[in-house]
Amino acid sequence: MLLQGNPEAQVRFLQLDLSSMASVKSFAVNILESETEVDILICNAAVMLVPYQETKDGFESHMSINYLGHCLLTALLLPRLIAAGSSGQSARIVNVSSCAHKAASINVDDLNNRRMYSCYRGYAQSKLAQVLFTMTLGKRMHAEGLPVTVTAIHPGIVNTHLYQRVWWAPLVAGLLFKASALFGIHCRPRDCVMHNSQE
Repeated sequence: MLLQGNPEAQVRFLQLDLSSMASVKSFAVNILESETEVDILICNAAVMLVPYQETKDGFESHMSINYLGHCLLTALLLPRLIAAGSSGQSARIVNVSSCAHKAASINVDDLNNRRMYSCYRGYAQSKLAQVLFTMTLGKRMHAEGLPVTVTAIHPGIVNTHLYQRVWWAPLVAGLLFKASALFGIHCRPRDCVMHNSQE
């Protein structure tokens, strides 16, 4: 699809495992060594409603994959995003989040929710952390006059593998699900933005 819109594009595929901070660092090093600018970073990987499991780094899976991995990746690539924005147009960081963040609170004393784990709470908490990170980073970029727009979006209910553990999903898929996750990328800001650092 990318090549249809831009046949001259050079596309590379790199492995990234957001459940591993070592993998995130390795991925970032690869980008930092090969690219002088990064125009846009779309943080879209996620898991939802998975049973309790900790990563090799000791983080609960939702928190690691949905938030911490993206947070580290963003921090490591930020110099290249700032460099891209300095060329005259803002670089963009797009965090694909969820309206589920509204149902969450963050338990700083038990971030992994070991004492009373709920896959629903784990997912919602990770998305709230992502939205709070978006807001904080966006305010920082704006306050420092750095040319990076930071946005969190809720793409709507999209037919992806995220819903494989939701029992009712097959029953309503044709009625509720959007045809493609690309909605989150091509949508008009007023349709899907939960937070935009430029507003």
